Amino acid sequence: RQQIIRGVSTDDYRPTFEEPLRPVVQIYGLDRSGGGAPRLVVAVALPGERLHGTMPPAAGGRTVYPVRFAVMATITGRPQRFDLDTIRQFAVRDPLAKGQYLTATVELPVPAGTYAATVVVEQGAGIGGLSRLSAVATPIAGRFSISSLVLGRTGSGVTWSSGSQAVPLNPLNAYPKGGEAELYYQLAGLEPGAQYQTRIEFFEAQKVAEAAALAVTSTDRAAAPWAEVQRTIGLQQLKEGGYRVRITVSREGQSVTETAFLAVLKE
Repeated sequence: RQQIIRGVSTDDYRPTFEEPLRPVVQIYGLDRSGGGAPRLVVAVALPGERLHGTMPPAAGGRTVYPVRFAVMATITGRPQRFDLDTIRQFAVRDPLAKGQYLTATVELPVPAGTYAATVVVEQGAGIGGLSRLSAVATPIAGRFSISSLVLGRTGSGVTWSSGSQAVPLNPLNAYPKGGEAELYYQLAGLEPGAQYQTRIEFFEAQKVAEAAALAVTSTDRAAAPWAEVQRTIGLQQLKEGGYRVRITVSREGQSVTETAFLAVLKE
């Protein structure tokens, strides 16, 4: 009985790969526009020099990269597991080289809640990599809650459709010095007509208990119980390095917080 419970409530297996792909993976807990259809959205960036491609006749001279994506998620407090397993064929005009990335998104519909999620990316036996996030939460209808914080970049070439807008993504979470970051998140459990306050802070990742290197605050009024918010933040005040981004949304003694990480690179 214990083995059965473990088998249907965990995904703690660690496949090993002789040739690592070293994927960069972001896992977001989001909902569809208007709420009611939560999901885990996975954005992946694969280093071009680690991928193996072929040029089949049907590809018309393009290089094709077959990639398998497997997403496994267990919900906190319940013996439930949710899975996605798919193979994608990516065709590009020229073979990818060092410094170039193949980007992709996959999504796994799930009930609202908090999940431990594992993403496995493979290119045949012995070639692959994995990423794991121990806690990723989707917004919960009727409860004051916040989704994952998505750090996007206009022109990245990869987006996710929320049902009402195309949300720019940036799996690498890297930005040029002086650039702009597109922040996207969702709020649930709002009171229409009521005000709420938002504070977005950037902290140097290697420092603890330091003042924010950049902080942006605003006061907004809820138009509906559910909202999706997109903000453009200029990074001109940030020097090169890694940063922890914290967003806090507050209303009448309640607050919700979400965190993400980004890197500011040389121009």
